[in-house]
Amino acid sequence: EKAITAGKRARAETGIASGAVSVSSAAVELAFTKLPPGSASSATIQERVAAIQEEMIPSGVEIVYKPLDEMLACAGEAN
Repeated sequence: EKAITAGKRARAETGIASGAVSVSSAAVELAFTKLPPGSASSATIQERVAAIQEEMIPSGVEIVYKPLDEMLACAGEAN
């Protein structure tokens, strides 16, 4: 019980719980900082996704596109 209390206190006081909690989420955060502003939601990407979606309709495959900034927001909420 004391160990759990100490752990909670350490996380709260040191900020160790902030930021990425896994290597993959840290990699996504780093990649996002390296992208030019607006590149995650460019019209070119959306056009390519729309074309792929049309191609996949006959086979019954549904493709869902979310801009990178939306995915990162979801990943941040999940952590």
